[in-house]
Amino acid sequence: MKLLSTSFRATLENFGIKGLTLSEESGVSTGAISNFRNDVAGITTESLERLLSAFSDEALAYWTSQILAARNLEENLSHNPLAIQTFVNAMDGETAADFLACLAIRIRAESKKANGQIALTNVA
Repeated sequence: MKLLSTSFRATLENFGIKGLTLSEESGVSTGAISNFRNDVAGITTESLERLLSAFSDEALAYWTSQILAARNLEENLSHNPLAIQTFVNAMDGETAADFLACLAIRIRAESKKANGQIALTNVA
């Protein structure tokens, strides 16, 4: 459970999410949130789903990235075309479009850096 709770705690800190606010938005008690955040006790899959549903898309993506980074899966994805294909094929249309938009922003930013321009990384 350490991997999930550590990533959860990092997400709350990174986005300034307060336990009380998350509790109100998710319907999960502040005690359960605190116990999970501090890896004191596990959490039910139903409660975890409710917590993650209350996250913004950016916070959910961050939480996921923290899990991938902790398991070194980002490196595995970037060096394994089959893993990338499986990852992309699992996306629904809207998620795939968002993923493509993020890639386009990154490519534009790198191009601007290479040309000596200031790159903006604001995702619409």
